[in-house]
Amino acid sequence: MKKMMFARLVFLCLSLVLSVSGMAQKKTVILLSKIYGKGEYQSWLNRQNPNLKLVSYYHCPKDSMAYWLANADGFLITGGEDIYPSRYGKEKDTVDCGDFDKMRDTLEFKMLDAAFQRKKPVFGICRGLQMINVYQGGTLVVDIPSTLGEKVNHRKDGPIEHPVTVIPKTSLAVLSGIKDGPVLSNHHQGIEKMGTGLKAMAKSEDGLVEAIEQEGSRLPFLMAVQWHPERMDEKSPLSASLAKAFVKACVGLK
Repeated sequence: MKKMMFARLVFLCLSLVLSVSGMAQKKTVILLSKIYGKGEYQSWLNRQNPNLKLVSYYHCPKDSMAYWLANADGFLITGGEDIYPSRYGKEKDTVDCGDFDKMRDTLEFKMLDAAFQRKKPVFGICRGLQMINVYQGGTLVVDIPSTLGEKVNHRKDGPIEHPVTVIPKTSLAVLSGIKDGPVLSNHHQGIEKMGTGLKAMAKSEDGLVEAIEQEGSRLPFLMAVQWHPERMDEKSPLSASLAKAFVKACVGLK
């Protein structure tokens, strides 16, 4: 009798372990290039699906970096410092740039290499949009005020709200259901020449590209915005709908 009870207990324990293990395996892994700030990126994504494992690639131990590149279900290139201009042929213009982080530039190129090799979803925010464009062979406006003027204030005195116009029949038009709307912006650089295989989804009044998507279907999902949807009201059609689409693409490919 005791042996039978013991066997049942062992069976229950094993079942529990396997169940917990199975639940852990079901988590969708999204690799973020760098997590910082007040947790806005995490909240923005987790509101769409709380069963996500979010990993900051920049802060990974070196011996686990290859593992996360090989096991991520999606890649989010986040905001941050300026991209070193030699990446797009303008090293002489470093004087007009802000802070750099060359290691981060290298890590994000590795993330995009992995995403394209493994055919995984990619989303870019602010610097992330610029990085995707540079990765695809595009160039950047090194300093918007000195090049395009100040018709639109993209970041003076910190994050600022300004309107964008959504281009009809693009993925953004379908997701947001609007023709124009306000976004929260904080940048002094932007797309100059569009990278190969990319097209604009939105622009600001000064003509700057504010959102991009892929032409064709090299990846199951590729989208990026120049604004900060993670800092905006979750009710905004230019915020929550983007997170929902990206997370759905990541979860669907598990």
